[in-house]
Amino acid sequence: MEPATDFASWSGQLMAQGQSVINFFMFACFMAGIILIGLGIFKLKAAADTQGQQVKYGDGLWRLGIGAALIGLPVIVAITTGSMGFGGENANTASNNLSVTTWTTER
Repeated sequence: MEPATDFASWSGQLMAQGQSVINFFMFACFMAGIILIGLGIFKLKAAADTQGQQVKYGDGLWRLGIGAALIGLPVIVAITTGSMGFGGENANTASNNLSVTTWTTER
């Protein structure tokens, strides 16, 4: 990457670096969601083995809920930015990284 010589190139580099930070954040949310869902399933299994005496069912359920929300967050962010016009060339694609759905608008 070349050093910025004027404001336009500096802001372009800043936006490119910001996009990579956002992509890393969305990946981290997705992976944390998968981990929390796994932990939630193990907590529910432990609660079922003890009939809810030593481990409560709520411990597993809140992990499942938070995990599902974290997995859905990257898709929601991608759809929102695409529908608001911040997606650039791929504004009609719901998620470039996850390839969820492609929206086409023909007029």
